[in-house]
Amino acid sequence: MRRILLGLALALIGASPALSACNDDLLTISNWSIKPIDSHMNELSFTLRSSAEKGIRMLDAQVRFTDRLGATIGPLTIQRDVAIPASGSFTGTRVWGPFTIERLLDVNAEDITAHTCVHAVVYDDGSTDVFE
Repeated sequence: MRRILLGLALALIGASPALSACNDDLLTISNWSIKPIDSHMNELSFTLRSSAEKGIRMLDAQVRFTDRLGATIGPLTIQRDVAIPASGSFTGTRVWGPFTIERLLDVNAEDITAHTCVHAVVYDDGSTDVFE
């Protein structure tokens, strides 16, 4: 019975979108900053650079931060409907509540690496890429 439950749990984890395959080269984070808005909310700003040869008009992607010891902060969903020119950049600003990203306020930025994970993208010409 335990083997069946373990197998079911592993199958569900494998099907989870948060753990699905992604492209981590299409978008890179060139800059990020965080500041408190009040005692409960934080504002995260980030700039994404695209390596796509075509403009992007929609994407399913996340930003993740990792500290030097491998702990993850996030993931945070990137705005789905974006306009990123071919080989261009996009600056996003998101407001987050408690228990999400506030650790970024305290940790030394030199100890953090920012990553992107793109699951799917729609280009300006209507073509799509889904990374599985």
